[in-house]
Amino acid sequence: MQSISKILPFCAAALWILPQSSRAADIEGTFTSDSAFPVRITDPSFYTLNGEAYSGEIDSDTNLTVNGILSSNPSQNIITVAASSATAGNFTYNLELPASFWSRNVLEVYTPSAFSVENFTLNLRESATMHPNLIIYTGADSALRVRGGRLDLGMYGGMKGGSLMIMGYNNPSEAVFSATGTAADTEIGRVTFDTMSFYRGTVVFDLVETDGDFIQVDGAMTKVAGASPLALELNVSAYDLQAWLEASESGEWSADLMSFATEGSNVSADDFTLKLQDRITGKITISELDGISTITANLSIVPEPAAVAALIGAFAFCAAARRRRK
Repeated sequence: MQSISKILPFCAAALWILPQSSRAADIEGTFTSDSAFPVRITDPSFYTLNGEAYSGEIDSDTNLTVNGILSSNPSQNIITVAASSATAGNFTYNLELPASFWSRNVLEVYTPSAFSVENFTLNLRESATMHPNLIIYTGADSALRVRGGRLDLGMYGGMKGGSLMIMGYNNPSEAVFSATGTAADTEIGRVTFDTMSFYRGTVVFDLVETDGDFIQVDGAMTKVAGASPLALELNVSAYDLQAWLEASESGEWSADLMSFATEGSNVSADDFTLKLQDRITGKITISELDGISTITANLSIVPEPAAVAALIGAFAFCAAARRRRK
């Protein structure tokens, strides 16, 4: 019996981690509403390399980019398929949707194939569809494997996903989600979901001084029974944070990361933990206003050892001077 293994937006589970090769080839394939469906994305002949037909094989050194430009709804339920087993490098899927798009298998892995990629980025480009139902479907004895464990999802303004589920049942590094920008070379992104739930995993946030990734959950955010704290990994360096603190003349810098409906949610600040770069410390707070709870990271710099020593020395000097006056 076949079963739906993932309903997007989702967070994929990692099975193993392999290093990227310096010999990686970047190949690209494009389909439109006039293409023959389903499009076979594991067929090397679908792709081009530097504008020329690709004549090589697909392996772990091959990064795949698939561009789907749909001006009308495909008549078939399946849009793209992994019709045979393949192991590739990073997989980027850019998808433009027509008006009234609903409930299609954007990627199906045929039985008994396995489609293994290092990281999976799905970019939902401009379209007239605000709330599509996108399905990634695997048949019996088939699998979609994301070896690096990370799904990056980009949504254009106004689009909303159904449910974000982060379920890394072995350890947090096995389920990693990040919003990404829909424009080229843009890391900052904002994504919106109806609901969100988690068991164990990591959410990565790219931050700049005046902006940052943000996840808006219109409904409840829930932890499932036995859940571990959700790791929030902040991509900001101590060097940048120090500059922002100096510019603001403050000892602490804050960034809003997520919001969710207070009603129906069962999470508190203790259900989240920060993963920070060296020399940065921080804490999570949750504030509530008009039924909306907002998760905020409050960051500061850990003083250099020399600075700590100077403070201790100054304190000792003051203490000695006080004793001499007595």
